[in-house]
Amino acid sequence: LRLARGQPPDLSKRLDSSVSFKHPKHVELGVVVDHLRFKFKNHNVSEVLRETLIIINFMDSFYEPLNADISLSAIEIWTESNLINVDYKDLLEVFLEFQAWQVTHWLPRAHYDHAHFFAFQKYDDTLGWANVASVCSRTELMASTTSQRGLNLIMDAVLVAHELGHSLGMLHDGQDCKCAQKTCIMNAVNAYADHFSNCSSQSYFDFVTSGAECLNNFPQEVVEPKCGNKLVEKGEECDCGTKKECQEDPCCQPNCKMRPGAKCTSGLCCEQCQLLPAGKICREKQNECDLEEFCNGTTPLCPEDVYVQDGTLCSDDGHCYHKGCYLHLRQCQNIFGLQAKNAPLRCYREINTKGDRFGNCGISQNRYMKCAVEDVLCGRVQCTNVKATPPMPDHTTLIQTHLKEINIMCWGLDYHISLIAMGLQDIGAVKDGTSCGPGMICINRTCQKASFLHYDFSHLPQT
Repeated sequence: LRLARGQPPDLSKRLDSSVSFKHPKHVELGVVVDHLRFKFKNHNVSEVLRETLIIINFMDSFYEPLNADISLSAIEIWTESNLINVDYKDLLEVFLEFQAWQVTHWLPRAHYDHAHFFAFQKYDDTLGWANVASVCSRTELMASTTSQRGLNLIMDAVLVAHELGHSLGMLHDGQDCKCAQKTCIMNAVNAYADHFSNCSSQSYFDFVTSGAECLNNFPQEVVEPKCGNKLVEKGEECDCGTKKECQEDPCCQPNCKMRPGAKCTSGLCCEQCQLLPAGKICREKQNECDLEEFCNGTTPLCPEDVYVQDGTLCSDDGHCYHKGCYLHLRQCQNIFGLQAKNAPLRCYREINTKGDRFGNCGISQNRYMKCAVEDVLCGRVQCTNVKATPPMPDHTTLIQTHLKEINIMCWGLDYHISLIAMGLQDIGAVKDGTSCGPGMICINRTCQKASFLHYDFSHLPQT
């Protein structure tokens, strides 16, 4: 096995290096299978797909100790003919053609972090090619190629795992590199192995802490449309699941059609298989900044959730914003319990002007932004009078900052960059719409005049 190109990770760009490698990484593979392998499997697409999934599953088990998941996000089987020339003497020529093809013809219509090409014939130069540290590049470099005969799926998986390892920043193992076996996956000579060495692990962690943001997002699960999966899909009126489950459903039949006389099967405006009358409340008002919604008598669905106009005055000199009346105090109580209090301005100034994961006014270009003095109340929420630490969401870290001059303990939460792509909510950031001064509210981590919401304060009700 050889490297087509070297491109070591830029360690100067590490993001949250102390924590980001602790979170699972998700490598979404796009696989292209050549025409010869399809012919070898008697033109059976299902068999080619089955073997590909077996290979991916083996790879997933190899990468598990690195806290990395390998999944198949796209596959293309060339059933008619090869779309690139594979009849070269050396696999390198095939690799270069596939690189150019995937970025021009496949990447625009498929989602993947890395593309791999299975070539079903032997070549003179080597068994595989890949570019080092190329995953997430969104260029022709994010590809690899292997020459495999498909006779031993475990060896196929080791070979693809090796090439993917290069793309994830790993080099070939040297004499000082060790694992639980005599040889490891990144050995320069292809051999059976199912463990990565200490060197490979370090190279991988260096790579993922220097960027590789595309590995943070969770792969989207693909569900095959069919009647009986309890999902109402195109052509179905309802879907009650299995025959046994449908026996207990008064509105839906096993063929995904409504029972005779039924007008609906689900929805906030559906009751006992019939539409609720117009004017019936289907969604109650949740707070002073919310509005009720009513059924219209023609659909089982409750109308879209609507709320009081942004900027309307609410409790404690706050302003309604996107259905909520947000205050620093309430956010502290939601996080730390009812005894918690909002911290003094000194805490906000001390912490949110630092520009780290505990104190900032947002993230821009993978960097924490320091708060300007006038925006400190719109950065990360700071609380006091915390008597106990309640259960926190996964990947959440508490910080205590003692201000000796005023003898105050400021409490807050972190949120680091790698959590963004994971879709995890930042509960420690000051919410948009929170008051940051008389007639001022926080929007996008800045303190702005509430008048920009265009609420007409001249028509306030008389009290």
